[in-house]
Amino acid sequence: MVHQPIFTGIAQQLPENFDNVLAFDLTDRYWLWGSERTAISLFAEWQWMLNYGVGSVATRSGSGLQGYGTTLNAFGSGNFYNVEVNNFIVGLDFSY
Repeated sequence: MVHQPIFTGIAQQLPENFDNVLAFDLTDRYWLWGSERTAISLFAEWQWMLNYGVGSVATRSGSGLQGYGTTLNAFGSGNFYNVEVNNFIVGLDFSY
């Protein structure tokens, strides 16, 4: 998302970049064998994602979603941190 909507009420305390996502994906496929009816290939995929300003929804105290959506824990703390994700997948693909 490039631009967030204008929030009202308590949600006005959300940062401007709340839930903006930056993501990259790299995929490769190596064809091993194929015929008119079947094919076998190896594949690998790497994905990186950065989600801005969403970390305060789950509190850092280890208590899970305690206080979710309340002024005290979710918005009042001001601890909006980013969440970064790395995924890597490798496999064998068989088509018939």
